[in-house]
Amino acid sequence: NLNYTIKDNAVIKVTIPGATFAGVPFTKTIAVTYAGSPVNISNNYSLDGYTINMTNGGTTHDVIKIKYDITITKSTNTPSTIGDGASFSETFSNVTYNSIIGYLGQQFLSPNTDTIPITLFQNSILNGATFHILNPLVKVFLTNSYGLPIKASFNTFEGYSPGPPTTTFPITGSGIPNPIPIPTPTNIGQSAVDSFKLDKNNSNIFTLINQLPKNVIYNVNSQSNPLGPVYSNFITDSSHFKIDMELDLPLEGTASNFLFQDTVPYSFDMNMDQVKSITVRAYIDNGFPVDVAMRIAFVDSAYNVIDELINPVFQLVMPSAVIGSNGMVTSSTPSSHDFIIPSSVLPQMGKVKHILIGSVASTINSGTTNVKIYNFYHLDVKLGVNVQMYLKF
Repeated sequence: NLNYTIKDNAVIKVTIPGATFAGVPFTKTIAVTYAGSPVNISNNYSLDGYTINMTNGGTTHDVIKIKYDITITKSTNTPSTIGDGASFSETFSNVTYNSIIGYLGQQFLSPNTDTIPITLFQNSILNGATFHILNPLVKVFLTNSYGLPIKASFNTFEGYSPGPPTTTFPITGSGIPNPIPIPTPTNIGQSAVDSFKLDKNNSNIFTLINQLPKNVIYNVNSQSNPLGPVYSNFITDSSHFKIDMELDLPLEGTASNFLFQDTVPYSFDMNMDQVKSITVRAYIDNGFPVDVAMRIAFVDSAYNVIDELINPVFQLVMPSAVIGSNGMVTSSTPSSHDFIIPSSVLPQMGKVKHILIGSVASTINSGTTNVKIYNFYHLDVKLGVNVQMYLKF
């Protein structure tokens, strides 16, 4: 913005020596035509793509030097008087950057709180259950593309189950570094990476997992330049600092009394007056080292039990596969079962609206022998229905 009261025309050259584009300093020329006092001129200029050096030739920092060269040409017969002159004000607006180099201060860079769901435990009912994974592992990955030193530490690091009741399990141990070793890149545009691991030898992760948490939650406190000014900091418009975490649960160990439940909408579209009995036959070939007992109940719209297809309440329907001394399956176990809906119950089956399915799973030998579970194990289930009917000829 220019306010000009000199009573002659002028040419003003504006130069920013520290702002260059392809090595050429920013330069603009403003023509001033005197047509009465004052002359006000407001111009906007784009600095898009310019590199701006704010050291004033290496003598300071945070300074943008602007130079004005004014050439006045006598153009009127009206003399200027004391107080006439030219004044300038400058504003930098809509400032964005590709990169900044210098001292960027002591900023808090803490990532948001993050959660790792332990899906194995999400849909199970854990009261009375035991679970022992021999070698759980937490992997922490550190990525930083801010070119500045960062001091960081865990503010929250725990297992968590929403309940009720809500429970937390702090993760502790010598393997958790304090401060966390955040790597620093040496060149603009690069990312520095590092990582560390927590296992049963350097943390309480073994105890934590066997408390059956449904999530792992973590939050980090961090600050840039913890020791004060470092004038070689750099940052780009895509710089980021993040901590990622993976939870590895190799399925080797034991489990007992894991209860899983589900409800399936169902109705019998059959004239029960003509049905004498219904038999459901199951053929199962179990290639997992897990015993599974099941309960299946037919219920009405108010969830009153009309009949229990499997009785007693939980019946062993899937005997475990056979394992060797190393805990691996050596052969699957076949079995077959008949589940009968008796004739006395059939008149009530038209009221059925849901099927309640429950299962209790334990590794072989009631969860006392370590087993290994691999993705090439198999489970084959075949179901057939035998309906006996009254027919009149």
